[in-house]
Amino acid sequence: ACASDRAKARTLLEQAAAELGALGDRNNRSKVLRSLGRLLGAGNRQEQVASLEYLEESERLARDLGLRHNAGLALLEAASVDLARGNVDAAQVRVRAAQSDLDREDGAAAARVAEILAQTEAALVQGTANSHGSAATSDLEDLLTSGRSAGQQVDEMLSLLAEATLCDGVAVLEKDGAKLNVLGSHGIPGLTGRAEVSIPAFAEGDGTWATATARVCLDPPADWLGSLARGRTPASVVLLPLAPLVSTWLYLDRSREAGRPAPKQAEVNFCIALGRQLANLLAASRLRERASKNMALREDLMQRVALADIVTQNAEMLEILRLVGKISDSQMTVLLQGETGTGKKLIAQAIHLSSPRAGGPFVTVDCAALPEGLLESELFGYVKGAFTGAASDRKGLLEEAHGGTIFLDEIDKTGSTVQRRFLHLLDSGEIRPVGATSYRPLDVRVLCATSSKDLRAEVQGGHFLKDLYYRLNDICISIPPLRERREDIPLLTEYFLTVYSEHVKKPIAGVSRRVLRRLVDFEWPGNVRELEKVVKRAITLAEPDETIDLHLLPPELLSATESVARAQEVREGGLRESVIAYERAAIVRALDRFHWNKSRAAAYLGLSRKGLKNKIQRYGLDRRRTRAQ
Repeated sequence: ACASDRAKARTLLEQAAAELGALGDRNNRSKVLRSLGRLLGAGNRQEQVASLEYLEESERLARDLGLRHNAGLALLEAASVDLARGNVDAAQVRVRAAQSDLDREDGAAAARVAEILAQTEAALVQGTANSHGSAATSDLEDLLTSGRSAGQQVDEMLSLLAEATLCDGVAVLEKDGAKLNVLGSHGIPGLTGRAEVSIPAFAEGDGTWATATARVCLDPPADWLGSLARGRTPASVVLLPLAPLVSTWLYLDRSREAGRPAPKQAEVNFCIALGRQLANLLAASRLRERASKNMALREDLMQRVALADIVTQNAEMLEILRLVGKISDSQMTVLLQGETGTGKKLIAQAIHLSSPRAGGPFVTVDCAALPEGLLESELFGYVKGAFTGAASDRKGLLEEAHGGTIFLDEIDKTGSTVQRRFLHLLDSGEIRPVGATSYRPLDVRVLCATSSKDLRAEVQGGHFLKDLYYRLNDICISIPPLRERREDIPLLTEYFLTVYSEHVKKPIAGVSRRVLRRLVDFEWPGNVRELEKVVKRAITLAEPDETIDLHLLPPELLSATESVARAQEVREGGLRESVIAYERAAIVRALDRFHWNKSRAAAYLGLSRKGLKNKIQRYGLDRRRTRAQ
């Protein structure tokens, strides 16, 4: 009778539970608590917390009475609430415990188990984890430049994946009509590269292959995998599409024989992240194999991989990316000009990765970080006895970059001695280590960068060699600051929000419109690097599922954008209105600076505490409302 009135239903159920408890009827109390938990599980987060408490008590009472089936039913409902709250790992533990308690002849309970298992499997593949910088990612990248054959690379990649993801069987599968080709495998006896296997039963009718969606099965039936099982009994399976490769999949399983637990959400997301890395490396490996046959295809795909981290929709930046494609195969020296934080290193990496030198090293040197004497020995190396402390020969960073590319950041900060050495390298293709008496040939492409607004002014002032300037300036690329490509700010904000929220595994609802306006209005002296730090800071301070709002932005950004707003008010309003707006904003900034300590804010503003309180009252300032504006 109370189905349409949840609040009334809750009250009556709680009263029933209390009365049954007073009567000592633990069996019926357990059932009522289960109904109460199911009712509240569909409510808000506070009700869901109460729901779990009721369901856990229901399970405990049933278990004390030896009623395992009833305990299992309570566990199932608790698993459903865990899923609604986003706690997938807890749901997985509860549903597995429920399976061992439930009566197998109860068809309704079996259907409920299947329903919750399917929801759990779907939730396990939602979202991704950013695994950049992990040891596994680094090892995979090292394989790409190892010089091994494509087949050897795939086998070693799969071995690394099995170790990193704690999986027993791993394979790369390519669908070809009604069959699957095995491109490589690890840990599955008798399954060798280039073998053919039948399409598993699970993939025939559910659209997995057609829709290219990730799939997790926590308890696959015996005949589910077909010939992929190879006499084994996997306890869980993860199947991931390897985009951008067409019809290619990564298969991972954990066997019952090894006694491994089912994967948690973080582990599935880690598999997804490594799968993406594997896809990129496989694509690059195929490119390297086919480069001699189809140069155009190699250039197109390598540029796609190389430029993947450059986020822009600005016409000038897009033109720069087109220029990167044109110059990548040449040996011309490139000079990148732009303010600090504009992305000069990313452009340099793109040039390297889309060039024939992509398989060689990419070495970065910050020329401003070291004094000239130390920079000279770091770059060019030295021989034993060249100076005090030179106990043995040491190879320099230029030689480390042999066969690849060296990126010299802040080249204008080098001294005249190092500049002359660079000029000799660019003219003759050879270097001489400090203290050596002979030159050594060197095969390296030189990319340079400067944050100087006009390097020619440094030349005219005698601070930079004229000949070196013209030798470096084969191709000059000027990267615009972020304030000159404001249309990229929302795009970059969304990109950083996605990357770092996934990295810290904290879901963020998005960015409010007023925050986005502030970001677009800001001048960004630190450019893209500064925007990245602002987004990372906001994510760190935010609560899970919170929308990024003004209170999560740094004070200096708010002050600067408030100045823009005040200037707009002066242009649009009269003098009196402008003065009032300026005074109000100054009081708000002072209060925020001292965390609404009125005595300190008044002293900072040159007001008495009473005078400040009067102005707060006059302008209707409230700490909570002001921070939300």
